[in-house]
Amino acid sequence: MKKNLKVALIVSFSLILLGCAVFSFAMMKLNWDFSELSTAKYETNEYEINKDYKHIMIEADMSDVELILTDSDATKVVCFDNEKVKYDVNVRGNDTGNTLDIRFNDERNWYEHIGFLCQQTKITVYIPQNEYFDVAIKTNTGDITIPADLKFNYIEIMTDTGNVKNYAFGEELIFTTSTGDITVENVSAIDIDLRTSTGKIMMNDVVCERKITLSTSTGENILSNVKCEKLVSEGSTGDITLNSVIAYDDITIKRSTGDVTLVSSDANEDILIQTTTGDVSCSLLVDKIFSTKTNTGKIVLPDSWQIGGNCVVITDTGDIIIEVLN
Repeated sequence: MKKNLKVALIVSFSLILLGCAVFSFAMMKLNWDFSELSTAKYETNEYEINKDYKHIMIEADMSDVELILTDSDATKVVCFDNEKVKYDVNVRGNDTGNTLDIRFNDERNWYEHIGFLCQQTKITVYIPQNEYFDVAIKTNTGDITIPADLKFNYIEIMTDTGNVKNYAFGEELIFTTSTGDITVENVSAIDIDLRTSTGKIMMNDVVCERKITLSTSTGENILSNVKCEKLVSEGSTGDITLNSVIAYDDITIKRSTGDVTLVSSDANEDILIQTTTGDVSCSLLVDKIFSTKTNTGKIVLPDSWQIGGNCVVITDTGDIIIEVLN
């Protein structure tokens, strides 16, 4: 019995090695271009829109989405997609004005879902005006990019594993991902709400008139050169770093095991930082009256500081190190 099992294992292992060798040889012939393995056929379709619209709505499933400002008078939508997975591109009217509507339309039969899809599809929207009322984009795995020369009252983006990059002005920004990263850079806004599970949130050179809300589970938050009225960040194990971040009202940061680091940052009113095992390190711009608490971690404060103010740092086992720069 043991001998038969040994023979079977040797045969199985030999077949696996043979399969790997055949696959490697085939890929070498294809110059390791995995797109050659695709069982689907792809094509580029172009749609020209001459109607005016105020709203943009895109449901793109697995495709990347990019908006580009064009000098042309007409809107052009270019879709690189599977010949059986096309997009409906139309301008639809409603009470608040026309909407450029781009929707995913899967014409495949159930058995056509079985196979290799090795090429990334993409939707590129060339739009002739730099200001619109709103844009809403939803994808599953596709990346989304909005350039700096566009302006919206409202931008909402939802994706699972795709990355979001926004450089456009928007009065209200609402971005939600699962594992995808979120980048907001060189932007002015009134309210910003960024939510992700394991993805990273990065903000750089951002001015927010009112509130910035960041929600994450294990993803890291990195903010540089940011000004706002309020900053609220909640997370589990993800670290947060604020570099040259100024809140004209207050800063609230809550973490479980994630570390909190403030570098050359401050708030005019309250600061609340709460962690379980995460360390807290702050280099602030002006003196504060602090209330700090830790069970087993160490606390390091400037000798001249008073204890018991409205700036609170609480941690269970993490260290607390606070200094003032001036």
